[in-house]
Amino acid sequence: MATIEPHDEIINGEEAKVLKWIESYSNGNVDILDVHNFTLLHWAVRKHRVATVAALIAKKANVNAVNEIGDTPLHYAIAEGHLDVVQMLLACQPNVNVPNKHGNTPLHYATFWRFNDLAVLLVERGALVAQSNKYGETPLTRAGKQLGDAMKSLAMSAGQTLDPIPFKVTKVVVSTSKQVLSALGPAKFEFDWRLLEQPSSLGQGHLGEVARVRWNTKHELVLKTFHDQNVTKLQLNDFFAEAQVLRGLNHENLLPLLGYVAFAPHLGLVSEFLPDGSLYKQVHDTSKSIDTQTQVQWALGIANALNYLHGLTPPGMPYFDLTSHSIFIDKENVARVNVADSEFRRTFEKRLQLFKPHWIAPEGNVLKAESTDRKKADMYSFAIVMYEIFARRLVYDNMNAMQIGMKVALEQLRPVIPESVPRHFQQLISICWQESPEKRPAFDQVIPILQRCL
Repeated sequence: MATIEPHDEIINGEEAKVLKWIESYSNGNVDILDVHNFTLLHWAVRKHRVATVAALIAKKANVNAVNEIGDTPLHYAIAEGHLDVVQMLLACQPNVNVPNKHGNTPLHYATFWRFNDLAVLLVERGALVAQSNKYGETPLTRAGKQLGDAMKSLAMSAGQTLDPIPFKVTKVVVSTSKQVLSALGPAKFEFDWRLLEQPSSLGQGHLGEVARVRWNTKHELVLKTFHDQNVTKLQLNDFFAEAQVLRGLNHENLLPLLGYVAFAPHLGLVSEFLPDGSLYKQVHDTSKSIDTQTQVQWALGIANALNYLHGLTPPGMPYFDLTSHSIFIDKENVARVNVADSEFRRTFEKRLQLFKPHWIAPEGNVLKAESTDRKKADMYSFAIVMYEIFARRLVYDNMNAMQIGMKVALEQLRPVIPESVPRHFQQLISICWQESPEKRPAFDQVIPILQRCL
């Protein structure tokens, strides 16, 4: 794959070259930032490169990405009046109410520039007509009478308030992951282990040792070094292929894989370090108060991540044993499923023997992995995670792994949900961990239920 500067090529109109680059750029994260935190999608939208927009969306580009002034691609599509691109972005179900640093949402832009059709389209998709910017202006106050009346009618039909909604200051944060991916460059996956400084052990993961390291003098990362360093050349190639697939996964509720170290005895994976730690640490810290809204937001975020993963086609869909240890909470209090906890079954064929069966579906304890319905098994694991979130209790803490595995598989053992958990969450958890995999719902069925609980 030829090395190009994709942002510049998009700006300069070299669309054929960009499209060829995107097509060749398989399994990579396409949310590459320039110096002003514009993604490729920002520039493709702004410059009306329709084919490039379509190609980036097909590569799972983040439609909610914000640049340094807080604008999303939808802001630019609206500001430029590009109806075709607006429709492409809306098909991806973006957040239509993202405010930039001035508090302007895409609907503010549509009303300011008198793009009446776009304004109506946004309101139909849930844009708030009474959202104030930092100067106290709402889309309604910026619209003329005819457009304003149409927007009011649509908003009232949707149950929106017409009273001004106060502007809340939001800080645009560029994650460590995005900074590192941009520093590495679009075609680079490998970290030089000699540049990963000041290692500090964080413990043992299910496939290897986990350490906190510093890269490029300022970025705190996590290096997971595999126990098994005796791999063949064929296995190493499989490892590279799997790692590149994982690096291409792109969702706001995934903790992305940043790259790998390919130099034995340091073969391993690199991801972002999140100081708040795992979901397990958060929910089982008895000194920590967690309100119901946060609990629902965490559960919804995890469900969104799994729904995204389940929408991938093999070999893109990775193997996970979902647990509260493999979910992390970032500095914005968002739940992120750790991509680096993929099992790398092609490279390390022997499945972990000392696994924790607390989260494993009944069929997963008695059948080979390839014989189970992974999506239904993930739903069972999600139910156990929801139990931890809402009950804030350890799962089977008085039993050993063998006892748990046998009783879950043969005696339909489940945790006892305390009465302190609201009834509707008790019911949802019970539905999701049903014995029969066929009776468990899919994540796209669970997500609307959780959304209504916010």
